[in-house]
Amino acid sequence: MPQDWAGESERDRSVLSYTESLLLPGTSGGADEHVPVTLLLGPRGSGKTTLLRAIGQWAAVGAVARLDLAELARHDQGPVDVLKAVAYDLEPRKKHVPRISLPAFRLMCAALALELDGQDRAVARRQLSQELAGPPSHWLPHVVQVGQTAGTLAGLPSPFMEVFRVVPTIERVLRHGQVLRRLSRIRRASAVTSALDILVELNLAYHSASAEDRAVTERIVCGVFLQELRRSYVRKDWAVRCLVLLDNADNPLGGEVLRLLVQERRGCDRDPLVVLAMAGSYPRALQDVDFGWQYAADGYPGAWGAGTGFDPQEVTAGLRVGRLRDLTRSEVDQQAKEVFQSTAAPPPRGNAGARWLGWAVYEITRGQPAATARLLGALHGFEPSAPWEERLRRALQPSTELVRGLRDRLLPIDPPQGLRPALARAAAAPDLAQAVVAHWLQSETEAAAHLGQEFRAFARDRLRTMHIDTGDPLADGPRAPRTRCCAACC
Repeated sequence: MPQDWAGESERDRSVLSYTESLLLPGTSGGADEHVPVTLLLGPRGSGKTTLLRAIGQWAAVGAVARLDLAELARHDQGPVDVLKAVAYDLEPRKKHVPRISLPAFRLMCAALALELDGQDRAVARRQLSQELAGPPSHWLPHVVQVGQTAGTLAGLPSPFMEVFRVVPTIERVLRHGQVLRRLSRIRRASAVTSALDILVELNLAYHSASAEDRAVTERIVCGVFLQELRRSYVRKDWAVRCLVLLDNADNPLGGEVLRLLVQERRGCDRDPLVVLAMAGSYPRALQDVDFGWQYAADGYPGAWGAGTGFDPQEVTAGLRVGRLRDLTRSEVDQQAKEVFQSTAAPPPRGNAGARWLGWAVYEITRGQPAATARLLGALHGFEPSAPWEERLRRALQPSTELVRGLRDRLLPIDPPQGLRPALARAAAAPDLAQAVVAHWLQSETEAAAHLGQEFRAFARDRLRTMHIDTGDPLADGPRAPRTRCCAACC
């Protein structure tokens, strides 16, 4: 029996179908159009990670990279480290994908990883030249490519630009062996030294205390990376595009990476990169009008309409945003049917056993994916002779491992003191809007005032709350949210 049903539901298949349409050549629009970065928003327990894993397994025959940005952030990695990890996963040879070679990008990353002398440029150049493998004729053309990419960005220091102007001439000299052999040792040393200045300046900017200098360097790294990807796909219209799957993109690192990718692809030739990122909240780095940020009436852009396929909203050029919906009644029914058929328990309600089980589970979880999967898993784990009604009753006891685990899974991570008991009390109200005005939140003490602010912030966040829609306006009431935790948790 599947434990998370990743990729199995109609919801997941719709996201996979959308991803496939971006990967296949000639299916993303005009020849000059970029494949946009897609940001998929979903609350805790909505199945983002398992869905991303299923897509990664499905796409493994092609060039695919899947990264957990939260894990990289815990190890103090930056955007350049993320691009290096992506490049590492994309470079192995795959069928239907051209050979991906990124020598200039690798050269630049190697140069940035060094600790050079920031006080003496001559010493820094010697340190760098000792680390570069092979003769200058092997790596100098890649330095030129780095310089050309850097030259397209504004705000670079004038010494950098002066160095860059002489590099094309140096490259042409070094390409011709006969001319090179006629040059004196001094001339050759001077040429190599001048070329190394590009990487030295970028290294020092990257390691400087200036956030602006570091950001400019990261943009150059990203530009070189995208430029080499484009070169790998030149005149290869048959090729399947590269897929980059980014999990937990709602931390600062994730926001920086997404902002960098969207920013650097603007105004450039199309590249073969398809980026699908998952986040539990809207990244702060993208909450900028320049990136299409506009707080929608119901919280966030990209609402997934009932009965429709996954169709994310384009919020700005190069960025689409979509919200991952909960499971429908029919999707829960299908999962419940698999559990029912794999268990030898006597069927309840006559011949309507599977339908009854699907109805009961959906009424409890309202299609919340983590709650649905864990509840069905718990029901499946009972002794074979246990009746289904008894299984439900025992599984939903407040002291059971299921209920305790769901509290930890669905409620906020490390909530402020007092918020979790407040949410449990609020569950008794018809909706969170009415709980907000309850007397117990109106205390004038400083601690209670702070708790009230935290509670209201929770209640306003559409990615942490839910609205129960039955289709009957009288029953549904106003669009005031309820907590995402299932009834058993409270």
